[in-house]
Amino acid sequence: GGDAGTVHLDEAAQIHRVHRVVRALVDHLQDLAAADQRQGELQAAESELGELLRLKPDFLKAHIRLGEVRFRQGRIADAIASLEQALRIDPSRDDIRQDVQRLRAIR
Repeated sequence: GGDAGTVHLDEAAQIHRVHRVVRALVDHLQDLAAADQRQGELQAAESELGELLRLKPDFLKAHIRLGEVRFRQGRIADAIASLEQALRIDPSRDDIRQDVQRLRAIR
């Protein structure tokens, strides 16, 4: 009977390890995207943010940053879409709502 318990622990340990790896990858992608955005490497930043959002779709900060990157690329409609996604995650963010309204006004 001890084998089943060991298998269960191994599975739990593997799941824990996977979560740890995903967390590390999310942190790494976030750092890379921030650095690329600062350096004006907007295509790279957008790519990293896309990967990040595939791993963590409800990551508010990534949607906001993606909106900023798309705005700097002159892609206003895409920037609005990113910020609206951020608002769906956290509807209490009036600052994001104001940014969306400003972007709609210049579109």
